[in-house]
Amino acid sequence: RCLEFVRGARRRSKAGDEAETPAGGPVREAPRPDGEHEQSQVDEVTALSQIFPSEFELLSDWSPADEDCYDPDDYSTESRRYVHPIRYSITLQPQDDALGPVDGSLWPAGTIRLVVEYPPDYPDASPRISLGHGMNYHEFSMRASDALTRAVGEAVAGEAGSPCVMGAVYAARDFFEGGGLEEAANCCGGAERDDGGDAGEGSAGEVTHAMHAHAANDGDSTALRPSSVDDIRVAVEEGLAIASGLLTSGESGPDLPPSSSGGKGG
Repeated sequence: RCLEFVRGARRRSKAGDEAETPAGGPVREAPRPDGEHEQSQVDEVTALSQIFPSEFELLSDWSPADEDCYDPDDYSTESRRYVHPIRYSITLQPQDDALGPVDGSLWPAGTIRLVVEYPPDYPDASPRISLGHGMNYHEFSMRASDALTRAVGEAVAGEAGSPCVMGAVYAARDFFEGGGLEEAANCCGGAERDDGGDAGEGSAGEVTHAMHAHAANDGDSTALRPSSVDDIRVAVEEGLAIASGLLTSGESGPDLPPSSSGGKGG
């Protein structure tokens, strides 16, 4: 069982914005953290995988420490050898509490994750955190993304120098359960941001916006990959170029069939 699982379970990164390693080629590894930082990173990964067993997903490469006896639920260095940087995601979802079920309407319609990547000197340096989801801007607006990014960034900044990902997860949950989506929708007079902003960056760590169609085990991947900000910008520029060409040539659109009313156009 152990050996079969190892051969079938070794995974490449599932993020759509990363190039796959060529077949048969060596795995390219980023600068490796020193022993103390690596142990801190693996300890946090191990803890998070136990605290969020159904939400946690390791995205970066790894290999079994012992192929003859391997525990798929063990993320410690005794079980796995990690390829750095370590990268993983944690799905954000409502959690029932002692007061009863959480109002699901406070949450977005689609699945959303925190995608975390460790720099070599984490936890002394802030982790790189992005929002991973497959929703369009009508389902999850840029204002909501900005507001959630700020909430997560503030949580990361508040725990600078210490493992902070669990605090970021709880901050994101608190954002939704505290009515953050409705508040974001009602602020700024309805003006939508389209430049990505700088929310959550700087002292709050590298918390950024991202849209991924992860082929996750929960089957929420979409048939069409969501458009990135760059894709949207290119499409807008192409549309403006087409419109400009039509105006320059004096054409307002395709030829229209004759009017069936028999009247003359004015």
